[in-house]
Amino acid sequence: MKKWMVFALFFLTSLYGQEGLISPEKLSKNLKGYLGRSVVFTDELVYIWKKQPLKKAEGDGYIKFETLYLHCLLRQNDLETLKFLKEYLKTLHPHKLVFYGTVIRVNEVGYYVLVHRVSFPKYRRKTKSPLGGV
Repeated sequence: MKKWMVFALFFLTSLYGQEGLISPEKLSKNLKGYLGRSVVFTDELVYIWKKQPLKKAEGDGYIKFETLYLHCLLRQNDLETLKFLKEYLKTLHPHKLVFYGTVIRVNEVGYYVLVHRVSFPKYRRKTKSPLGGV
């Protein structure tokens, strides 16, 4: 691979922040097609279920939550991420979050995204150019 191609790939991935983002609308329409694959999508957290039918006393269950477009699960023992999501729901101005996960099928319940990590999106700052303009 030529040096300029490597530089171009590096530049484009750093320019857009998250590599391999999937549209949540597209993902929700074909969740079955992504079964077993890792996915990264940006969406708004809407609700964490109060009643947790997939939670188990042994600690190997799931916490169910909803984004604007998808049904998601979080491992029951991932308390740090759960705390982050609960605090995030308390904010007055919800913004989008980046969800990293894998599409799984839970018994006869259906298809979900098992979330491994949640973060804030990376946005480029607008700075004034020394040549003028923005």
